[in-house]
Amino acid sequence: MTRTALMAWLLLVPVTGNANDIFLPLLPGQQRGQLRRDTVRDVAAGQLAAVPVPAALPDGRVAVAVVALQDWREKLLLQIAPGPSAPLGPPLTVADGPRAWHPRLAVSPRGELWIAWCGRRDEPGAGDYSRKVFLRRLLPAPAGPSITVSGPGRACRPDLAIDQQGNLHLAWEQWSAGQPGQVRIAYRRLDAAGRPRGGVRLVSEGSFDRRPALAVSAGGVWLAWDGLVNRCPDGGPDPDYDVFLRRLAGGQWGEIIVADNLPGIQAAPALLADGEALILAYHSSRGHDLVKWWHLRRWYRGRWFEPVGENPAEEVAWRGEKQGGEYPAPVRLPDGRLLVVSRSSQGSQVQLVDGRGISPLFDLTRRGWGSRCRRQVAVPAGDGAVLLGRRGRRQPVLERLLVQPGAGPVRWRPLRREAKQVPACRRRQHRAADGLPGFGKGGLVLYGDIHMHSALSDAAGAPDEVLARAWTRGQDFAALSDHDHIVGRPLFPSQWDELAWLSDVFDARPGFAVLHGFEWTGRPVPAGCGHRNVYFAAARPARPCGFSLGCDDTASLVKWLQPYRALVIPHHTSWTGTDWAADERVERLFEMVSVHGVSEYPGNRPIPPRAAAENSRPAFAREGLARGRVFGFVGGSDAHGLLWHHGQARRRDPWLCGLTGLVAPEVTRRAVFDALFARRTFATSGARLAAGLQANGLGVGQQGRTRQPVKISFRVEGTAPLQGVEIVRDGEVILSRKVGRRQLAGSFTDRHPGRGRHYYYLRAWQGGRPPEMIWTSPVFLDIKGE
Repeated sequence: MTRTALMAWLLLVPVTGNANDIFLPLLPGQQRGQLRRDTVRDVAAGQLAAVPVPAALPDGRVAVAVVALQDWREKLLLQIAPGPSAPLGPPLTVADGPRAWHPRLAVSPRGELWIAWCGRRDEPGAGDYSRKVFLRRLLPAPAGPSITVSGPGRACRPDLAIDQQGNLHLAWEQWSAGQPGQVRIAYRRLDAAGRPRGGVRLVSEGSFDRRPALAVSAGGVWLAWDGLVNRCPDGGPDPDYDVFLRRLAGGQWGEIIVADNLPGIQAAPALLADGEALILAYHSSRGHDLVKWWHLRRWYRGRWFEPVGENPAEEVAWRGEKQGGEYPAPVRLPDGRLLVVSRSSQGSQVQLVDGRGISPLFDLTRRGWGSRCRRQVAVPAGDGAVLLGRRGRRQPVLERLLVQPGAGPVRWRPLRREAKQVPACRRRQHRAADGLPGFGKGGLVLYGDIHMHSALSDAAGAPDEVLARAWTRGQDFAALSDHDHIVGRPLFPSQWDELAWLSDVFDARPGFAVLHGFEWTGRPVPAGCGHRNVYFAAARPARPCGFSLGCDDTASLVKWLQPYRALVIPHHTSWTGTDWAADERVERLFEMVSVHGVSEYPGNRPIPPRAAAENSRPAFAREGLARGRVFGFVGGSDAHGLLWHHGQARRRDPWLCGLTGLVAPEVTRRAVFDALFARRTFATSGARLAAGLQANGLGVGQQGRTRQPVKISFRVEGTAPLQGVEIVRDGEVILSRKVGRRQLAGSFTDRHPGRGRHYYYLRAWQGGRPPEMIWTSPVFLDIKGE
């Protein structure tokens, strides 16, 4: 966007700087150009609550549905305000859990208010993912008990639309334990009284379809959804999701239409009826560029159109905490303009689309870290007003935005579509570990990232997208480690359940194992105990014991884990520290490297550690080993989907900043967990290097008694010429080799290490920008004499 165009948008003198020119704070009560932020109200005041869902009623009242959390129970509430700027009334209980999630409101032509949601009426056990979709009429008066719309299995994420005859249309995600790797979109119609008219029909045809959206237009009922279309891992930077569209007219479903042929992620559709046309919004990684921005498309008489003009936000080289525009919520204004609300990685923002193009970003959230939401909900409220339900940093809020008259309706141009180039499958041939000292015979060398975040905590991207990326890139195993809480906001029970369910869905894919896990998010040391990831050998517990959910320190966390076979792994300790207080029976590993650098020792080279947070006390691997702690090494990206991890990472692609290598007999959840538990691991900074070390017959991660001298054999395999290989004993380098080739194998005798306990590990690095590193887990020896 040129500076002249920017001035036309804002009607004020533009600010300077690259990102600042198109990322503009909009404070409560403030007006910038055509947009005024009129009213901001807390929803479910005094309660922990999710994103509110508003609806504008024909008589001028405003209804808001919201899910509140009370003692690990989800309670679905409804609040009514007499006017768009009036205070919300006392809450009415719609459903009292223990699971009630993803509410959607719709108003009929007669002014009746209906609500749909998914949940269950009893507490689920671990691994029980069954859910129902429910429907209930709320106004003009609550009409009896809720109606169960769906059948057996997991039915969730409903959307609801009502046609001019008052018929209700519902769509949702449908999953069955009998087909654990498949998710489809289901649909059902009910009449104006809520009576079913026909059974449940599966409308989509993919293997993994999610996030349905409905709209009623003059041409019928439209249903959109997104689906993962990769047939197999292809090595691409992003998984391949497409958005699909299908119309129900005359009781018959039409052909499935593909909305876009771009590679990468096209997901999270939202629909608007526009007379005979249909407007579709979704977010896109724009052909594998990691950070996603919303796109608009118009379907009219069998052709696709796009708005005239480019989104100025896509032209900026983003490096800050707020990046991207996901989960768009478009609203059509009376004069044909569009207002689009989207979620940045750490907040909410709006843009206007009119005859001049697409406006700058108007930021609704103050700068700083912390978000826990996905889609926000925006609805028109008459005369250019828009009601927006979103999550603030600490409290859900209902906003009223006023849009002044502008430059006329959106101008559309035909969309140029090119045939998608489908990459070939890149099936991994696992190498045997026989040539790596210290790993025994018969095992396979496997790689995976077990430290990744999604939009369910403080990151970008849906949780399934994160797992799909690991699978697409050819990793053998993975884990989602979303925060138990972030900035005072905990995971809700349905979010905890969704993470578990998705882990099992992707674990069902051949050749791919997914661990159950989460991040226990303590305060930095010394005020707290640092951050730790927790992983389970089998199904995750029915509820977490997080920092704000009963486990406030390391001792309480370890006590809670006693009934489970679990692992605890401290991470980014150079930044937030660790207390070294966890029981070694569960804290058997240490995360050496991530987007936060390397936590091996202060001043580590060639990859440095991240500087300590304010008022924190850093900790390093060698410090823990010197205390006599026994642990192996792993790597994990700790990626949050932000380019350069908001300036902290050494790579633009944050998913390439940490990786765990291990040796296991097969690619299964149990085998991967057993290898981690046994410390049969090595850590890399992201590339697939491999290394092994053996000392007096003992392998990596093992402990044993022996006598001196210590005979060491090792091998390192790089992906580029190695620059250096070192053997470390008790924090000191006792062997150093300059290499210049991709592989190095050798042996070495440490003749007089001395009596007592010692540890040995290998570290190596190779050239490149940035360089890559690898560390084997230590071998622990108790030397008794000659």
